[in-house]
Amino acid sequence: MASTKPSSDQIRFISKNTGEHILDTYMEAVEKGGRTLPDMLDDLFNDQGLPTINLELRYNPTTHYIEGRLGYYLEPDEAWENISDFTMLRDRGPFTQTTAYNVLDICTHDNGILICRTSHTATASTPDLTKFDWLFNPAGLNNLISDIEVRQQDVQANADQVTADKNITITERQAAESANTAAQSARDTTVIKRDETIVARNEVAQDKQDTLTARDLARDYANKAKDLEVEPGQLSAFHWSEVARLYAGAVTDNMIFRGVWDVSTNQAPPTPTGGTIDFYRVSGNGIINGNPFSEGEAIVWDSTVLDWYALGKNETSDQALTTAQQALDATDGFQTQLDNAGTYFQSEIDAANAEIDNIKRWGIDMNRYTKLVDTTDDENFIYIGEAIPGTATASASWKIQRVDKTNAPDLEIKFANGSSDYDQVWDNRTSHTYS
Repeated sequence: MASTKPSSDQIRFISKNTGEHILDTYMEAVEKGGRTLPDMLDDLFNDQGLPTINLELRYNPTTHYIEGRLGYYLEPDEAWENISDFTMLRDRGPFTQTTAYNVLDICTHDNGILICRTSHTATASTPDLTKFDWLFNPAGLNNLISDIEVRQQDVQANADQVTADKNITITERQAAESANTAAQSARDTTVIKRDETIVARNEVAQDKQDTLTARDLARDYANKAKDLEVEPGQLSAFHWSEVARLYAGAVTDNMIFRGVWDVSTNQAPPTPTGGTIDFYRVSGNGIINGNPFSEGEAIVWDSTVLDWYALGKNETSDQALTTAQQALDATDGFQTQLDNAGTYFQSEIDAANAEIDNIKRWGIDMNRYTKLVDTTDDENFIYIGEAIPGTATASASWKIQRVDKTNAPDLEIKFANGSSDYDQVWDNRTSHTYS
């Protein structure tokens, strides 16, 4: 170990690192600008031994960087330097093969937005979904819109059939007048019922228009341009995807991803040090410092209020999906009203037959299907079967769909063996392949 000991009239200081020194000379070299060592130490530390150096941080809205400076300055914009050197939520534009993606990079693909969860270099022309997560996936919404359009076509076909059946009823009523004058009272009754039928048909037409309106509303919730309201106070999924994209370009490297934090313990993560803004991906559900956090959100340190806050998931896409589902439900309601209209026409014909038994009446043939719903023991799957009434469940005459709730609130609806025709066996529903 180095030691200090007298040498004649001088005291020698022996340093383990720099060797032997005359203590007087060594201490005089420490004094700068004619100031004593205690005087200079007072510039660095207060009486409690805490640093007195001024460190300032600020956010530059032009460059989107966190800047810092050390010391005291008269000019507000003097001596600021960037202190960030890592990437987060970079907007990489459209996905491309051979591009190197870092964790939390953002790119677009098939009108959707992806976020990288594993650093890698893309080797295929399409994203590897084991290394990306969807921030916004339009596929589910597009499937619902397509389903609505198919339902609307079915509704229109049934409406045309209702109109044709009504015309048949009118023709037969006119034939009854010519064949038998004794049926006059029955004819008058039929005229009244016909008028009621027209009213019912107009109501059906209105329901059809409501379905189209709901479909258009669903499309607006999906695709309406940024900053244009779909309804008062409501913006489209496309708007929020644009906001997410712009936000990604504005977020700087001052944030550090620290991993996953389980909030179900209701315990806050460690308070960041060194001026960093730490964030975690939330696991579970819980409350921290009175603030609720949910699975899938991000918990982010707010260096202004010195507390944690939640960076939530995009809920507008879910709202658009909900609106689209409501439009689909409205279409189902319209189908029910069509069925009711068919029953109404049939009752009209039956009444006429009771009064004019010598006139042949035609019935209304409305398409109806038997529907079976099986929730199974697996809470993530619902099976829906449809077939002509009386079809055996072992017969290959069923159209079968499976609703996958694994990623709820996003739903995935697929057909048994990829077929939308009536050619599947209901009894084998859980063993089919769905696509």
